[in-house]
Amino acid sequence: KMRSEGMPVDDGAVEDLMTSSTKIVYMNGVFTEPKPQCHAIAGDIQSVDLTSMPGYLGKFYSIFQRFGAYTTVPFPVPGESDMVVSVESQAGGMVPPVLNVFNHIHTAATTQDVADKTVDLLNADLNSSLFNNGFPIHLYP
Repeated sequence: KMRSEGMPVDDGAVEDLMTSSTKIVYMNGVFTEPKPQCHAIAGDIQSVDLTSMPGYLGKFYSIFQRFGAYTTVPFPVPGESDMVVSVESQAGGMVPPVLNVFNHIHTAATTQDVADKTVDLLNADLNSSLFNNGFPIHLYP
């Protein structure tokens, strides 16, 4: 079903973005100096109106709400995540100031705060403290 909606979950993104992936290790190895300058933007949604979820999810909860089902607005979201990926995983080993966390849902269009930060990063000096020198690599035994 996800593939038919244009959102396949098995095309390798998870494997490619793991901090121990061969792609991340390769990028650090190819770019000996300077290493790629990195910054992470993560989403951590605190609460959400379930009926405003994108696609079928929002429609599903809207139908439930019409029948009086419990879809508290806003619905509290436990833990630190964008409702799909934990903040820790999104950060990929980066911490502030090379990490910014915004109130953002994984499947939603970007917010103005995220767009503004992206523009700031695109215009920032690559040698500033906003960027990590290379991707953090965590190799597991």
